[in-house]
Amino acid sequence: MKYKCLILDHDDTTVNSTAEVNYPALLDTLSHLRPDMHPEYEKFMDYCFEPGFFEYCTKILALDGEEMKYEYNNWKKFVREITPHACPGMARIIERHRAEGGILCVASHSETENILRDWKANFNCAPNKIYGWDAGADKRKPSPYAVFEIAKKYSLELSDFIVIDDLKHGYDMARNAGVTFAAALWAQPSKLCREFMENNADVCFYDVAALERYLFE
Repeated sequence: MKYKCLILDHDDTTVNSTAEVNYPALLDTLSHLRPDMHPEYEKFMDYCFEPGFFEYCTKILALDGEEMKYEYNNWKKFVREITPHACPGMARIIERHRAEGGILCVASHSETENILRDWKANFNCAPNKIYGWDAGADKRKPSPYAVFEIAKKYSLELSDFIVIDDLKHGYDMARNAGVTFAAALWAQPSKLCREFMENNADVCFYDVAALERYLFE
């Protein structure tokens, strides 16, 4: 193994959740709250990168407090009803890394229960550790907390880690911790995101097969 521990993002890195769940949920929400607004998928992904999804909702869509509650509850309904598929090739990476005795962790802004469900459905296993949205602001990305806690728990050096993520929160976490960062661009159509990652990430991957070769060959 090139890296003993993979810290994987969840949405659009491990599973194809924006295309299959998050974007359809947003369009459904807007059909009720802002029927005159229908962002194209790539534009929506640009907003998710900059300024970020929460800021997109509050500043660009101008959703108020009650509307944000509606958005969240509607999104939760979609999440409960739809299990996103794994990004093609990710199951093989997870299987190979586990077989070689590696550690697999998830740092994500998704909630732990959803991550566990998606891993069970797609990979028939669970990560060694999960740091989801429900971990709290001081422990979730972009905080480096996850890296340092995993290093202590498993007696790892910082050189043993690689963070694999499609958005800037993962990049910031890796930089804050001083570990390698790989940009997962296989499900990321945002030109803003790609330009940033190409200029700042340690390494970029446009398909999962290229990541697999990098990790194991």
